[in-house]
Amino acid sequence: MTRLAHAASLRRRFQKILAGAVLAPIPLAILVACSAGSGVAATELGGGGEAGNACRALSIPDAGACEQYQVSVTEACELDAGNLYLPGELCREVCGRDVTCMKYGIGENRVSCGSPCPVDGRRYDLLDDRDAPEASDVGSALARMAFYESASVDAFACLARELAAHGAPPTLLRGCRRARLDEVRHARMARTIAERHGGVVDVAPPPPPSLSWRSSRSGSRSLEAIAIENAVEGCVRETFGVLVGMWQAEHAPTKQLRAFFAVLARDESRHAALAARIDAWLLSRLDREACARVELARERALASLGLSLSHDPLPGLGLPSAAHAHALLHAFASTSPAPAPLRSVAA
Repeated sequence: MTRLAHAASLRRRFQKILAGAVLAPIPLAILVACSAGSGVAATELGGGGEAGNACRALSIPDAGACEQYQVSVTEACELDAGNLYLPGELCREVCGRDVTCMKYGIGENRVSCGSPCPVDGRRYDLLDDRDAPEASDVGSALARMAFYESASVDAFACLARELAAHGAPPTLLRGCRRARLDEVRHARMARTIAERHGGVVDVAPPPPPSLSWRSSRSGSRSLEAIAIENAVEGCVRETFGVLVGMWQAEHAPTKQLRAFFAVLARDESRHAALAARIDAWLLSRLDREACARVELARERALASLGLSLSHDPLPGLGLPSAAHAHALLHAFASTSPAPAPLRSVAA
């Protein structure tokens, strides 16, 4: 009875979110919104732009699969004109590969490039995405999920250690510890299902000593650095991943996959709520300038997420099409909740 009740509840929540995405963007209060997220305007999440023919990259970095990277371009690119996204032919030229790209910032001669990849789990600082297997079929895509689920185990452990060092409330620390245990279970489930589909699973490498939760001698990062990472990984990527997981729980081709994604969506919705509480606590302890930098990182993460959803995904996993993914992202990004009372969680 409990499992059936959960499936019905998940379906109802999904239908409400889908209605908001397809018919009219509405606040996604059914999930959670981080306290200060202003979102990205719908007009910024699609379309093309105009640029001069002499636009070219000054240098192209060696970037791995599914990795976002920036390139400096000539002034002829006219990046302050047109929409946020640049035409496909120009992206191929300046980024050095067939990816989507967008202007990095107002008044900057830089372009942000990225490959079409699904939302991955919470990452810790300095995790190299090039260590993750490439998703070329269902088995390798599930192996990639298992890699990031294993990384999320360490990510929450590191987060708990750093929050404790900064005197965070016990409720947040308990939430991180529970989330870590969830990720241990997710990593085990993802490994099992990936291997059943022929995937070869590698665990993520341990975090650097500066972050390692195993070392009590390690110094903690600043509150601002932790807040930026939580805003990007928790408030944007992990929270949007709940929507994707709920979609997959409805559309994956097999009962086994649908059940797997339903479990992930249920647990990740709790992790998204935790990210929102952590966000509120951290912002309450930062000055106005630091909060503005956190907000800028949040907005860039939303724009980068939109960039990564510009191509139709790998079939066989029940992922939303590019059009549906952007509809969900528009609804997610247009959420404008009232700011949370920043001191409430610290009381």
